[in-house]
Amino acid sequence: MKKAVSLLVAILLLVGSVNADESVVCFNDNDIKWLKDVKGYHRVSIIGTFNDKLAIVEKVDNNFKLKRGCINKNGESIIDENKYDCVSLIEGDKLLAYDKKTNKYGAFDINGKIIALFNFSSKEAVYKNIGYKKQKNENKPNIPTNTKSTPKQLEGYDFFRISKNLYCVKSTYKNEQNPFIEKYYFANLEGDKVSKEYFYNVNTFDLFSSKIYTEKRFLSVSDAERSGHVGLVDLETGKEILPHKYYNIDFFELNDYVLITAYTDYYLDSDKAEHIIFDKKNNKFVDFSDYDRIFYNSKSDKVINVYIEKDGKSGIALPSGKVILKLGDYNIGAVLSENMFLVRKIANDKTYLVDSNGKELISFDNYKWASPIWGGEYFSVSKDDGSIGIVKNPLLNSNNKVQEQNTVEEKKDSLEKAKVTAKYSTQNLKVNGKVIENLEVYHIDGHNFFKLRDIAMLAKGTESKFSVNWNGKKKIISIKIGSEYKEKGTELKAGDGQDKDGYKSNDKLEINGEMVQLNAYKINGNNYYEIRPLGKALGFSVGWDKASKTVELEM
Repeated sequence: MKKAVSLLVAILLLVGSVNADESVVCFNDNDIKWLKDVKGYHRVSIIGTFNDKLAIVEKVDNNFKLKRGCINKNGESIIDENKYDCVSLIEGDKLLAYDKKTNKYGAFDINGKIIALFNFSSKEAVYKNIGYKKQKNENKPNIPTNTKSTPKQLEGYDFFRISKNLYCVKSTYKNEQNPFIEKYYFANLEGDKVSKEYFYNVNTFDLFSSKIYTEKRFLSVSDAERSGHVGLVDLETGKEILPHKYYNIDFFELNDYVLITAYTDYYLDSDKAEHIIFDKKNNKFVDFSDYDRIFYNSKSDKVINVYIEKDGKSGIALPSGKVILKLGDYNIGAVLSENMFLVRKIANDKTYLVDSNGKELISFDNYKWASPIWGGEYFSVSKDDGSIGIVKNPLLNSNNKVQEQNTVEEKKDSLEKAKVTAKYSTQNLKVNGKVIENLEVYHIDGHNFFKLRDIAMLAKGTESKFSVNWNGKKKIISIKIGSEYKEKGTELKAGDGQDKDGYKSNDKLEINGEMVQLNAYKINGNNYYEIRPLGKALGFSVGWDKASKTVELEM
């Protein structure tokens, strides 16, 4: 046993000095691989990763001009960011890049060798040159075969199989031109009615009108009295589990849990919503409504823990509701695993890696800031003089995964999010010649980002109109060009003029049934898209009047 302990200490000494009293790893400057050519800039940061070998580096000079490059795990730049901008990763091992001087696209391999010359005017031309084809999303639910004949109770009714255990049955036939006033109910596979009657709503219209089978556990439904409120029905039993008192219900289904946000406010203010987690394994609800907001950390579609916030204070809880890092002790920076967190300690404003008991595992006292990269395999650190570098995490197992300090039932790595600063845009905006004032628009990487639903609202009634629907289970935004947008009441709100934190959006985008990749960030829980690529994809033009600093949209 003594030999094993000595070996562990020796390993930790190789990557940083160890505080023998508390077994806390402390790095010094000699442990860090410092990046070159980073001083003298307004801001230098590692904002995320391209893959498990390359990280994205952004440099902003004092004139706020942006350079974007990438580094390997030795801290070495693999392309000249003074000449090229990294755009995106292709097929996991190729970098699409942009020549700033010629305004042409090309590609590098992950070692920095040019594999597609920079003489292409579009990304698509580069894709074609290297033989890359975008894959279509063809995931379809596995519809179970019904071996029984049609139940006698349903003969003469219009019905379809909506879930594993239920039929959806239309109970009225009045005014076929307006299906929103038709009633429906749920029946079991024997044809017995197991629910109340409901009306269609905006969220369920496509599902019912197209007779779509779903693997969702729950469904948002409108009551038969058409009060404008919605409730939640269990598609395993047909039973109503949340009453009809909400203006909208969003839910995200993962393997073990369903995360539910039930809005009690007409304007769908998340701060006034009820937050609930349904535990599928134990068939019970856990109420998180005491908190102002919650976010879940997941891996492989399983919740590992929950970020909680109340009165500006943050903490971490388990899906069971048990708080493991209590509110007010830390500002939570990142979740590396089920019980390992990078935090800013409020008492001394220093950064630490702590476990779920608050025990300090790694101290970053010597540095201004630290953040995990490559899923916590490395950390990036910065100093007051502008230096930035990377250091390997000493708490790794033999597979270079974060080594858990305690054994807990749901043992997983966390979802990493690369944070950027979304600058509030002061540029003017015109849509079809009309001035639009105070719209909440942000500036990231030298580009303007607009909220998708704001654009849909602006395009409403024009030749460029499009509808927006959200698939919470698959995290897919579906757009249908030419369809009228159904407003939610949250569109075209004035901004507060403040910069915000932005996170690269992982939500998928589907336009007219085709999967599309566009540059998007999550800001305050909403998807903001870079306006020029969005306009190209949806068929409206984007112009720029330099003299008046005005973005001009023609729809």
